[in-house]
Amino acid sequence: MNLIQKAKVLLGLNKAVKDAQRILETQPHQPMKLKPGIKTSEFWITIAVGIGAVVMNALGQIDGTTATAAATIVGALYSVARGLTKKNAGE
Repeated sequence: MNLIQKAKVLLGLNKAVKDAQRILETQPHQPMKLKPGIKTSEFWITIAVGIGAVVMNALGQIDGTTATAAATIVGALYSVARGLTKKNAGE
């Protein structure tokens, strides 16, 4: 790529950035709509892992401590992720 082609690319990027800035300045900020927790895939994955851990314990595949730890860790991760999502939705 020669110098003229590079200059054309840079000018094109500059125009794109200015267009994006103009659009952002003219449109009002709309906060993100937050779905109820029960409608999120993360919620259902958390439920599935918890039930899976209990079933695997009942079938003798894993011990109770492991099942409890798995359900607790996944539940805690869901709580943290949901809290961060709500925090970011409020900004």
